[in-house]
Amino acid sequence: MTNSIRFLHHPTSQPCRAVHQFMLENNIAFEDEVVDLLVGANETEEFKSKYNPTGQVPIICDGDFVVWESAAIGSYLNEKFEAPAHWFGATPKERALVQQTCHWYATYLRRGGGAFFYTHFAECIWGNRDYSAEIAKGRYTLDESLAFMETWLGKTKYLCTNDITFADLLAYHELVSHV
Repeated sequence: MTNSIRFLHHPTSQPCRAVHQFMLENNIAFEDEVVDLLVGANETEEFKSKYNPTGQVPIICDGDFVVWESAAIGSYLNEKFEAPAHWFGATPKERALVQQTCHWYATYLRRGGGAFFYTHFAECIWGNRDYSAEIAKGRYTLDESLAFMETWLGKTKYLCTNDITFADLLAYHELVSHV
């Protein structure tokens, strides 16, 4: 493993921005590599076989070790670089809450963000067709997600605990795209 992390990403990707912020906040050195999603650089068989079979970013390469999926990347970097415990929880309970919220983000809030994607970008990628069902589902899921978050924030300063966590970065970068 090398001391330098290669960070493959696209700046419009919310999960990429969360990983990027985590590395900056924790002074983790990295080589920046923008993957041009708009021309399909991530959809080639070479890219998928070398980095991520789904073709999605973010991805980090630590020598020949490749990690994809934002929460897995954050967790790996957190341990490798011994980031402050608050990022992924200092106790078993906090770690479980952070992991729970990261999984919720990936399976719920991220789908809610689809409303924004389908409203602004889908036609550029997949062509002119009716995306109203996807937009409606995304808006509904986003509204539900905001209600969940409001409840959680009524109990703690941040989503999981009273300290900022990686889950907060994921949620923040998802929501900042919608304002």
